[in-house]
Amino acid sequence: MSVAFLSLRIMVLKRIVLILSLLLWSLSALASPVGMCSGLFVSDTEFLNQQMSQHYPHLKFVVENPDVFVAKMRERFNEQKIKTPNDPYMFDYSELGMPLVKDLVKDLDTWKAELDVKISKQSLNKDLFSRHQVKEMQILSDYSTALSKEAAGYLLTGKVTYKQIIEFAYFYARMRGSLEARTQTPLLRLYLFIDRTILNGHHPKSAAQEYNHYLKRRFSVFTGKGFSPGFREAAAPFAKASFNPEKLETVWIPTNAPLERNIFMRLLSRDINFIGVTNTPILADGILRPSSDFWAHDARHESVKFFLLKNYKLKKELTQNQAEQLSINIDKWLVELNHEVANVENKELRGAIELLIFSYHHDRGFPLIPSVYLTPNKQVFYTIVLYAMQKTAGEEVQFSNPSQNLKAANIWLKDFWLKRVGEEKAFLDKLEE
Repeated sequence: MSVAFLSLRIMVLKRIVLILSLLLWSLSALASPVGMCSGLFVSDTEFLNQQMSQHYPHLKFVVENPDVFVAKMRERFNEQKIKTPNDPYMFDYSELGMPLVKDLVKDLDTWKAELDVKISKQSLNKDLFSRHQVKEMQILSDYSTALSKEAAGYLLTGKVTYKQIIEFAYFYARMRGSLEARTQTPLLRLYLFIDRTILNGHHPKSAAQEYNHYLKRRFSVFTGKGFSPGFREAAAPFAKASFNPEKLETVWIPTNAPLERNIFMRLLSRDINFIGVTNTPILADGILRPSSDFWAHDARHESVKFFLLKNYKLKKELTQNQAEQLSINIDKWLVELNHEVANVENKELRGAIELLIFSYHHDRGFPLIPSVYLTPNKQVFYTIVLYAMQKTAGEEVQFSNPSQNLKAANIWLKDFWLKRVGEEKAFLDKLEE
């Protein structure tokens, strides 16, 4: 056989492989409303992982395969537990921690420079209030310098541990939001007061007290008690689980990356907790939250998500393998839910469905499981309250006539879940075999 003929055969085979690959890709794209396929060539779980990897390339380490990510972190925890039994959370977390450290250091330098200019100007005023403000800003300037020095140590080695980055981000968030609430409108300050008092139980302290907490390394998952029943019940179990010395129950990811609803819904059934780190107030759920409030807000949402899913697993007496199968079922339901919502032609109804889903499953933390949604729990009422706060606070809303549209959305979602309650029952029935 001549060399030229052999080369020709190889070239033909390569083209055949290329054509088949393109054909498979085309079929998968046609089978899905978002350009990829679940069920035909990849599983629902793989499909969601691909979606998230494309949407959040900077978080690929996490979202490419959340289950593998959690397993890796648990492996690191167990290895660290052998090295430092009294401090197992000192395992390496540089992949996620170092990019955040670099971003926060840049902001600290800029913010300190701005503070020093304000101090210089305000010092010209000799009244009591101005002197108090100058003293407060001087403390915050010192606080910023201390955080920058801590960060310099991480930058020098190029490494940061899980415990270090969580504490560093926590103290940064508490410091960075110290002056932000003063510039809000009366209505937004009222909403923030309600959020701090009723929901999150978060009450920022004076600059001196905050700095003292940092110097003494007084980190805590929650700094106060809210009056919201769901948050109150979830607080202690979540705080205990977050730093359980025996095992890594759930993984925190402090991040300054902009996140959308899709990633929270994707990870609703996983032991992963995103905690927002921001240098500017964020308008979310109708409340303009400074950085420390935003951190507390995210921690509260993650706490109920963790607590309610864990309660479901305990109530059903699921083993580890069964819990993993439940996550796969939830992935399937999420893919189907996203597909059907996207196909709702009425934009007003579609917007109401999306808000009701996010309100019930993310804001209130209920698992994405048929029987959980079909259990009456004031789904529409709380979402109307959320809508009203968003609307009056100037946050963008996707529909009008909230009472009418949210009631229709609730009927739509009940119909969706009624068609799948048999799948949940079949899964639970297998547990008894």
